[in-house]
Amino acid sequence: MSFRALRGRAGRLIFAGFAGVELTTELRAIAREFGLGGVVLFARNVESPEQVAEVAYRARTLDRDAPLFVAVDQEGGRVARLRAPFTVWPPMAVLGRAPGVGLARRFAGALARELAAVGITIDFAPVVDVLTNPANPAIGDRALADTAEREAPWVATADYGYLRLRDEGYTDEDLLGWAARVGAEGRWRESFVYFKHEDAGKGPEFAARFIDALPPGAAAPA
Repeated sequence: MSFRALRGRAGRLIFAGFAGVELTTELRAIAREFGLGGVVLFARNVESPEQVAEVAYRARTLDRDAPLFVAVDQEGGRVARLRAPFTVWPPMAVLGRAPGVGLARRFAGALARELAAVGITIDFAPVVDVLTNPANPAIGDRALADTAEREAPWVATADYGYLRLRDEGYTDEDLLGWAARVGAEGRWRESFVYFKHEDAGKGPEFAARFIDALPPGAAAPA
């Protein structure tokens, strides 16, 4: 393998951010010279739904042979890069208080449709922080529950809510959800268990996979 080909493969592992509401010259140059796996949108990159859709389209077509992912952190509540007129979603704690998991499926499905409509292909959600330490303000209402066993059914159901878009004919591709930022007793670990289309409907299997990925002691409240 040539050095250029190796460099291109390495570039596919990188997601880049940028300043402003349009793709920068520097980002285009990096994608052309080194390759990229995707771009991440932050609040600084968002002006309107139409503008986000245009940026997402241009980002994905930076490499026509391997379209880039377009990612965003749209959890709901205080962690939301897309603000009004996009939908204002509640924090995860609201779902965790629901009497059943059906709300999680409807929530994830509606959120996924909105993101797909503007060309976003990865959401760093559903959030799966476990509230093992109520005194930790970094988590708070971002958590669905205070134990992995209580939280896993909601996460597994939201998994299907994200993935059913293709089955409904809404899009030809998956909108990927990532189970990320698992907090255990105030410590952080990036988990990034991502949902694939073939995982849809496999709630118990995903729940077990999620619990297995937690750091030791995370399944019990601190």
